[in-house]
Parts: sequence; C-alpha cells; structure tokens
Amino acid sequence: MRLLYVLSILIYTVLSYKVSYENYKVYKVHLKDNAAKENFLLIHKQIPHLDIWGENHVTRTLDVMVSPKEENKFTELLKMYGIPQEMAVNNVESVLKDSLSQAETRSGEFNWTSYHNYDVVYAWLDSLAELYPKNVTTFIAGYSHLGLPIKGIRIQLKENATRVALIDSALHAREWISVATSTYIANEFLTTKNETLKAAAAEIIWYMLPIVNPDGYNYTFFVDRLHRKNLQINATVNCSSYTGGNGIGIDLNRNFAYQWMANGGASDWPCSTQYAGPYPFSSPEARAFRSFLEGIGKNLQLYLTFHSYGQYILFPYGHTVNPIDNYYEQYTVGRMAADAIESYYGKKYIVGNIAEGVYLSTGGSDDWIKYTYQTRLVFCYELRDDGYYTFLLPPDQIIPTAQEVLASIPVLVQQLIRFDNLTFTRNSTSKN
Repeated sequence: MRLLYVLSILIYTVLSYKVSYENYKVYKVHLKDNAAKENFLLIHKQIPHLDIWGENHVTRTLDVMVSPKEENKFTELLKMYGIPQEMAVNNVESVLKDSLSQAETRSGEFNWTSYHNYDVVYAWLDSLAELYPKNVTTFIAGYSHLGLPIKGIRIQLKENATRVALIDSALHAREWISVATSTYIANEFLTTKNETLKAAAAEIIWYMLPIVNPDGYNYTFFVDRLHRKNLQINATVNCSSYTGGNGIGIDLNRNFAYQWMANGGASDWPCSTQYAGPYPFSSPEARAFRSFLEGIGKNLQLYLTFHSYGQYILFPYGHTVNPIDNYYEQYTVGRMAADAIESYYGKKYIVGNIAEGVYLSTGGSDDWIKYTYQTRLVFCYELRDDGYYTFLLPPDQIIPTAQEVLASIPVLVQQLIRFDNLTFTRNSTSKN
C-alpha cells in the first residue's frame, strides 16, 4: 500500500501544480422563490463552471464560488435577473491556507482533533482489525482510477446479528468532515460504554467505507483542497482554466445509473464540478461500489452516506419532489434522527426528500441503492455547518459533529427493529 501511496503522490504532481484560489470569491445568492431558482439555473447554464457549494434552506441562500475572470459576468447576470447577493468570502485562497495548516498529513496517533489523509486513515482501519480480531475485518471493495484500494471494515459485535447496514463517506473528495465522522462512529461502536449505543451497535452487521474516493481525497491534501471529483482525466476537453486551474474528474455521486442525467440534476460538461461522466458507472470507483453491493445489497436494511455541508437529513429521490412509497416512514424516522442530533448540541438538521430539501440531484448512490435494492431506510447526512465554515470546518468541530450524528444511530436501529416486529405481527395475524 505504501508504494501505491507514493506513486499516487507522484501522479498528483504530474497532473497539476498546487492549485491556487487567489481572488476566487464565494457569494451568498438569495433564492426567495421558485422563480429565482429557475433564473439561477439559467445563469448556471451560461456559466457552467460555477462551483455550487451548498444551500441554506432556512435563509434560502445558495453559496457559489466564482473565478475572478467570471465574477463580473456573474454579478451582472444576477442583477439582470433581480437576484440579490452578498459576498461571503472575499478571497478563497486566504481561507484555504488556514484550513490546510490544521490538517495532519503525516502518520501518527489517530485522533479526532485533526483531519487525516488516506494513508493514515487506512493504517488506522488495519489497526482496528488487529485490536479487535473477533469483531472487525478489513476488506477491499475495489480500486480507484489510480489503482488505490477502496478499503472498508466490517464490524459485527453479536454472533447472531443478521441486519445489515452500510455507512460511507468521501464520495466527494473535499468533504473531510465526512471521513472524520464515519471513523469516529466506527471507533465508538467498538469502545463505547454507553449501554444504549452498545446495544444498538450489536444489532447490526456494519459495513463501513470511509473513503470511497481515495484519489480525490488525497488530492485535496496535496494539490487542490476544494477538489470534489475523482481523478479521471477528461481527454476531450481542456479544463485547465476552470475550477481553480483543474477540472479533471467525474462526480462519483452523479455517476450511478438510476435517473442518470435526468431533469438537469447533473452536468454533461467535463469541467463542471457536477460532471456525471460520459455514461453511468463510467468511474471505476462507482463500478467498485456496485460490485461490492452485489454481495450485501439484498440484505441491506440501512444505508447512510455522509456528505457536507448544510445540516440536512435527506432521503430519495433527487430527480423529483414526488414522494417515494415509504415517504412517511423515511420522513418520520429522519425527523426522529434530527431530534436526537438537536438534543446533543442544539444543531438543527432539516429533513426531507433530496430534491425538495436541497436541489435536483441525479445519479447519486443513495437513489441507486433505494431503487435497486429497495433498502428500507436510506439517508444522506449533510453534516455541519450551515454555511459559515462551508467545507473548511475547523478540527475543533470534528468531535461535536460526530457525537451529535452518533446520537441518531440508536434511533435508526430501534426503528428497524420496530419495523421487523410490526412485519412479524402482521404476518402472524394473517396466518390465523
């Protein structure tokens, strides 16, 4: 693994210099109604390489990063369409320097007081299997574009556990808090003294994939902190003048087959941060994910995918606001999970369908799993914060973020057990 890691860094160096976001700005765009949203989509079509960071559903604002050369055009179009805006970040590069100085890129004791790169996270996963050989095994779900393993762990605390859950993170490379949260939860499953959590964790066979996008994730430590996609080179288009100087890659969370490229929920332009790829499962990471799910999908009852930011608990589907068959069930359980989160530090998470909660988003792993395997509970957690720190959440917020998310896990497990009991009761009654 060490050789692959070194080779990957060499490849990163060849692919690009250290990306600079000097004089890039982030605007808060006020979208007060559906008409404003539709007008913003028209602006996005005219400037397709805008980087949409996140939406605040309460304030109805959208965070958008714009390059220096497109700033005037962007603000003029906003004015023309009557969309108010305010500057949130005057110079992205200065904020990035502070964020990178807080990242731990060297091997050392694993902790949740700093962010760790791929090499350190994977070494920690291996250490769990050594420390808890009866409960933890590592596995390789597949390999990235650059040949790095997509490593996961399987945690089983009770021999007769049958329910299966999957937690993943870092489909989007720049969302560091997602990796920190998933690893924190894994550690708590194994070390907690909290009886409620201990009992909930024991009911499930947990599969965890902390870094689904290892190429992109490592790239954010060494080349481009704000890179979102994987590292497949789009040979037909030169993106060198866009997205901080580097537009390579496919958005893994737009590359799954269900409703791929539907209703404007992704981009067909390779330089876009939401590029869906030339066809579904065109990325090796998404194909590896699909192959892995073939082994556990039919038994999967709970899927959690961690992203950032915005403080949402979202469920399928992303291509339409029309409710899914178990909408009430998903919403009710999601609301219970959000209440558990809020009870910890007072952070409010908004619950809803992906399309109504944030924006149209197609080709996601959550939608694909829900449709393909009819998994009972499927949630996308958009973690802290609500837009102040954006993707650059300081390390001192890792533990609070992870703790509040962890507080929702027993709720989810308890509801799965309740569903099973209700099904058993109905079946027993129907036979009599």
